[in-house]
Amino acid sequence: VVDDHLVVGGENSRLFVAALDRHTGPDGLVALDARVVADVASWDDELIADLGDRNTSIESSVAVHDGVVWLVNSGGLVQGWDLSSLVGEGEPRQVFRWWVGDDADATVVVDEATGDLVVAAEYERHTARSRKVGQVVRLDPDAADPLVWGVADPRVAEGADVAGVWGTPALWRDVVIVPTTGGSLLGLDADTGAVRWSVELGDHLWSSPVVVDDVLIQGACDGVLHAFDLTEDGPPVPRWDLALDGCIESTPAVWDGRLYVGTRAGQVAAVDLR
Repeated sequence: VVDDHLVVGGENSRLFVAALDRHTGPDGLVALDARVVADVASWDDELIADLGDRNTSIESSVAVHDGVVWLVNSGGLVQGWDLSSLVGEGEPRQVFRWWVGDDADATVVVDEATGDLVVAAEYERHTARSRKVGQVVRLDPDAADPLVWGVADPRVAEGADVAGVWGTPALWRDVVIVPTTGGSLLGLDADTGAVRWSVELGDHLWSSPVVVDDVLIQGACDGVLHAFDLTEDGPPVPRWDLALDGCIESTPAVWDGRLYVGTRAGQVAAVDLR
């Protein structure tokens, strides 16, 4: 929600902006009169030609930084839309376009200090572009050549038919923490992309990592919730494991000393961290 506007990506491949018109109703409760004021396609003819298909849904959340909304779609098109033109209910204006080469479900991560973007993608289409740039990239949207670095999922070199990243990476200090569908939790140097450490947690790490008070929380598809201490140099140090029922794909939410996470078994678990 930005300046009384809701900005959301749709799985129908379109970016929507709705004016909320929030106000207090006669009953003293918050009310709104929402209406769509912008509806733009997240694809273009060039992307469809490069892909060879029309799978361009927006399955990630959007990110907003300095008045620009950042998103990536299932066609791998990374894009920035300037929201300042919404004054007077105009259309958002596209200010950035870059193709990562394959389906991306992970939310674009914005480095608040530099404005750079960290984008993670899957490896399913086996495009030449995806093999060239890798499945995790850092982009400088202000540069003529935005690609700062790109890192391939090690499973790609091993010949995996499906590899890459489904969860959203975490940017912690100078490390990008990346969960891969092959089960590797990677710690990448934020400046160079070099692999600092790798932890194997089994197959299908689709849950996004969360870092709170230098503790890394990572859910795995075997139903185990892992906690690691990040205060030591080198690889994260195991702190505790907690077995839950069902594959953990959702991102843990941490609030007021408790952690909340949903599982494929249909449960929502609340974990006391105190």
